[in-house]
Amino acid sequence: MSIAQTAVYCPPSADHAELLRICEMLSIPVRLRIVLLLTGGAQNVKTLGRFLNAPQPTVSHHLGLLNSGGVVEPRRVGREVFYSLRDVATADEGVTLNVGDYQVRFAIRPPAAPVG
Repeated sequence: MSIAQTAVYCPPSADHAELLRICEMLSIPVRLRIVLLLTGGAQNVKTLGRFLNAPQPTVSHHLGLLNSGGVVEPRRVGREVFYSLRDVATADEGVTLNVGDYQVRFAIRPPAAPVG
């Protein structure tokens, strides 16, 4: 099938501004890494900072943007704040993140079979 014959259904009334906002939010490497780290469960800012090798203010800034974007949610435990993915479904083959009317799926590709 040629590219000209490939069709993708897109409702004429679809507003792609929300999808663009999600893609722009996740296009920043540190934010994408935070999301991927949170697929393993809730983490506090200090722990995320260690994994990211980033200062706490930087991590807090990006978590704030992800929170306002509807991707993560904070939960206070004593003096610490733990962040987790807001609406996520996990399975052996990947993670599906629900943001607004869209789903973003992260799947880990199996390693390529050795050649020869």
